[in-house]
Amino acid sequence: MSKFQKILSNLGLAGIFLAVLFPGDDRFLQRWSVDWIVLVSGAILMMTGFAIVKSPAGKFLTLWCPGIVSFYAVWIILAELETSTEFRSGFWLLLLGAWLLAWLFIERLSAIVDTPGVVSLIRNIAIPVIFGLWLLLGWEVVVRGFGVPQVLLPPPSMIAERFAASTSILWADFKQTFLQAVLIGYFWVVAVDFWLP
Repeated sequence: MSKFQKILSNLGLAGIFLAVLFPGDDRFLQRWSVDWIVLVSGAILMMTGFAIVKSPAGKFLTLWCPGIVSFYAVWIILAELETSTEFRSGFWLLLLGAWLLAWLFIERLSAIVDTPGVVSLIRNIAIPVIFGLWLLLGWEVVVRGFGVPQVLLPPPSMIAERFAASTSILWADFKQTFLQAVLIGYFWVVAVDFWLP
């Protein structure tokens, strides 16, 4: 484990533990009491993995625990976004800790050296997907957490809802633009290019 990864793990764990110690709102801890126990247990398990990092169990724990703890924290964050309108320090500390642990998880995944195959393909797809999901989560949290007006920047959940509600219009536009204009133009260009010397 590199020095940078140790810094990420320490800061990420500090964010998780500080979110529990200083929630800023007692209801934040009460709403998610069982989840906090699971989250802190996962963080402690991750710290155990760092203590025995040379063993196979330690390598397993240091690879997967940051991802599991991070995604479990994201679950709490998303649920809190749905139930609350005011976000205090515990929410932001949890978000910061989860983000740093997700970063560590991606760092650890990308450091794996293996032979080309299915596992490598899954890892090579998982890394950008995880990164993209964190970008969407960050966008959602910033817009809703800071109360950015929806006219200036709507949250991705609102865009997805509008997209799902407008599929008939989008399909008609796709047929008109892509199928009737782009493809026909492409085939004309290919045909002309083929016959010209």
